[in-house]
Amino acid sequence: MADLLRTGHKMLNLSCPICNNPIFQNKNGVSFCAICNREVIMADSVSDKSIEEKEAILNKNTKQLNIPSVLITVLTNKLNWITEKLEKENQ
Repeated sequence: MADLLRTGHKMLNLSCPICNNPIFQNKNGVSFCAICNREVIMADSVSDKSIEEKEAILNKNTKQLNIPSVLITVLTNKLNWITEKLEKENQ
């Protein structure tokens, strides 16, 4: 982060909504998170069309983790099994 300040970036008094680290602004006025390495979009009194466009970009760039219910069931069963093993352990 110090390197960004040395190269002329501004540290803003805002934090990243994902990782809560400071948001920086480059010389072109683009705000970004140095940790997440993604652009941060500031919401003001922007038109609805502009907000929808930016949300579409954000959704495109964000990878969502979808865990199927089958996987959750398998993991729950494994955790129950290991818990029973540990409870029966005498040492």
